[in-house]
Amino acid sequence: MANKYSIVVSYKGHNLDKDKIIERLSPQERSGSGFCLFDGRRDISFSVKTEMTLKDKIKEFRKLAKEQKIRVKVEGYKL
Repeated sequence: MANKYSIVVSYKGHNLDKDKIIERLSPQERSGSGFCLFDGRRDISFSVKTEMTLKDKIKEFRKLAKEQKIRVKVEGYKL
């Protein structure tokens, strides 16, 4: 069964420590990353199979960001 939902966690700048914190939460579901020169944001993508998992992971990412005191933008998409 293919993954049908995507989560994108992004932040301004490029910081390897932030990358490690974000990737540590869900390394098996990570599907890619990139850096946009236009707006200076680093994006890390994750793929999940169900909408329930999508909602749970978004909550986990937001909680992790708050605990680690890092500013991130977390968005979920249906593919």
